[in-house]
Amino acid sequence: MTEDLIYVCRIVVNGQPIHLTTSGLRALDPVRDIVRNHVAETMPVGPGELVLGQEVTRRVHSVHSAATEYGVHPKRLRKLLHATGRIADLDAELSDERVLFDAEKARPFLEHVAGSLPLQQAGAYLNAPRPHERLLFEAGFIRPFILGGTGTIKDHAFARQDLDAFLGRLMAHATDGAGADLVSVPQAAKRANCSAMEIVGLILEGGLARVGRDPQVPGYLSLRVDPDEIKRLLRRPDHGGLSLREAEKALGTTTRVVKALTAGGHLRTMQAINPVKRNTQTVVLKSDVEAFAARYVSLSAVAREHGWAMRTLKPSLHKAGIAPCFDPGKIHASCYESAAIRAWLEGSFQT
Repeated sequence: MTEDLIYVCRIVVNGQPIHLTTSGLRALDPVRDIVRNHVAETMPVGPGELVLGQEVTRRVHSVHSAATEYGVHPKRLRKLLHATGRIADLDAELSDERVLFDAEKARPFLEHVAGSLPLQQAGAYLNAPRPHERLLFEAGFIRPFILGGTGTIKDHAFARQDLDAFLGRLMAHATDGAGADLVSVPQAAKRANCSAMEIVGLILEGGLARVGRDPQVPGYLSLRVDPDEIKRLLRRPDHGGLSLREAEKALGTTTRVVKALTAGGHLRTMQAINPVKRNTQTVVLKSDVEAFAARYVSLSAVAREHGWAMRTLKPSLHKAGIAPCFDPGKIHASCYESAAIRAWLEGSFQT
């Protein structure tokens, strides 16, 4: 290259072959610098490559050179560069060697790409069991720097640096060691009847007094929390109702009867959120159960209280003109007005 340049100088400058001294060669350095800068600004040359005898700092990358340097498949890299606006639509028809972009501006992006992982591998990197990696993503605790699921990019791309930062935030309030009553996040979610992501949120917000870390376990699964503390923190206000089982005990009857009474509209029900399990359940208002118990009494309760046989008590009530308030065939029990039973009992004992 130097000999070619000297020859050109002989022709253009003097028109006659002349002998150039060392000082004369140094006089061409500005020209060499111009050519060297032009090459560095327009061609993907970099470390280890010489331009006019000198190594240059990389200023431009091609898809090919960036893929080689950062260990990324050129086809995927081209899609990522295009999806983030770093290469234009017009470059689509060019080969990988001819698609150029600013190396320094793209450097942070390329470093992220080099260490990027799809969602499943991100979960393995965090040591988060399935489906916790998906739950962490959907809750926004881990975020891809490239969002997949588009026509251009199929898979999300998670940067290792971002995953490390998430783990750092997660461990910020954890102390080494774990007591016997502390368990992993998945186990605590089951015991506290909550979602694992609610626990992660509490940890990140510093809302838990007790957060441990098992040094023998890496990443996400190393965390240890107290499920009882989580229960107290996440417990919802009491709805004030009775479950069907509790209503059954309060009335001294069976589940079958209570269900029949609610189905027939004799006991009002409502849908409420269980304060502990936090699932939707059917409840009966305590006031309605108390009002029902005050107004009605079952044949079995009367027989039991007075030591009478039901087979003789029922005909006696029928003879006295006292009939069940509800169809016994539908509610599977004979219920009477308490006032009518009291009046009959008073009359029976007087006679």
